[in-house]
Amino acid sequence: MRKPSDETLLVDTDLEKKLTLALQRFLEGATGRISLNESAGGAIIQTVSCGNSLAIFYDGLKLSQADLIKGLVSIERTFGDIRSMSVPYCHFMLPVTFTHRKLEDAMDRHMTNQRPTATYLPDPFKYLAEINGISPEQLKKQVLNIRCVVFGVGFFMALPVLLAADPRQRLRCPKMNPSRTYTPQGCLAWGGSAMSICPVDAPGGYMPIGMTMPGVDIFGTKSGFTKEQPWIFQDMDTVEFYDVTEEEYDAEMMRFKSGSYKYRVQESTFDLAEHNELLKSTADEVASLLKVRGKLQDEMAIKEKKILQEWLESKAAGNEILDDINTDNPNPHIVESPVNANVWKVPVKDRDVIRAGQKLAILEAMKMEIDICLDAHIEKATVQKVLTQPSDTVVSERPLFVVSKF
Repeated sequence: MRKPSDETLLVDTDLEKKLTLALQRFLEGATGRISLNESAGGAIIQTVSCGNSLAIFYDGLKLSQADLIKGLVSIERTFGDIRSMSVPYCHFMLPVTFTHRKLEDAMDRHMTNQRPTATYLPDPFKYLAEINGISPEQLKKQVLNIRCVVFGVGFFMALPVLLAADPRQRLRCPKMNPSRTYTPQGCLAWGGSAMSICPVDAPGGYMPIGMTMPGVDIFGTKSGFTKEQPWIFQDMDTVEFYDVTEEEYDAEMMRFKSGSYKYRVQESTFDLAEHNELLKSTADEVASLLKVRGKLQDEMAIKEKKILQEWLESKAAGNEILDDINTDNPNPHIVESPVNANVWKVPVKDRDVIRAGQKLAILEAMKMEIDICLDAHIEKATVQKVLTQPSDTVVSERPLFVVSKF
């Protein structure tokens, strides 16, 4: 157990024994101070789990840390061996499309703003297949036949993290480096051995492979959501996907945004004994698969290291030395970046004639687009030197252009 703050306790448990799940379920159904039942005197405000960790937020005025720890230890001793328990859950069938203009836009923005070359660019889907020794078509079939278990809901905006129930289907891949500044709502992405469904437009590092239905309604007014719980996925829920076209997906998203979308969901129970038996019976096959995939991933890591180094060297070579620019001369004028940002677009080039207020570049910072324009007091000028290019990272007051006033 660890103490992240005055009224928070982080409990790390044995992942194989599913103690986090059992503890969370106990707190939901218990009464008294060590429970989530406020009407019955519960002092625990909220729990957030991910894998083998459970964050417990509690009211320190009603429950001391010492009493909470003592109570949790006593609760755990009552569990015994829970590896054969059955857990109630909801099973979701979600539409997925593997081709969508929003995916293309996200990758185009990443390649323009941040990094133009990498082993996973421009097609992360193809990369995920290659790094695991299968074809893109085989990967598509696997995603459509996979049964995923939600083992964490959190991080930000109740983002669900999914893991294939069958360990043989747990493909592996690294995250993007650097992470994207933009990921579309509903993006299905893969990172490490897990998948995630992006609940809102947000930054992200997992490899985008498709578009599906998000599980968050900020105002909690849509079907399946409440104001108290504006997210729909819970720990130990399971998810499967079925293939749709881009047009069919857009129609479903339109229904979601209008509040008329109905999730395909049914209640069932998750048999931990059956699942643990699957893990044991497939252990040798999984070890063999990991060996083959590991070799491919090591080879790809070498290739990625080389491409990354070449990219870093090209960025360093592109930094212009400005010492020889005479800024005391009244004609040359330096246009600087107002903030730390990524350069998205540069619509002008050397020797272009520009006018007051004309857009010279577009920067991107914290999901905001920032136009860099010629000062209004300069009626007319010529671009003497462009000192930046798309995908550059610039700092505040970094020179972007040298222009000569008429």
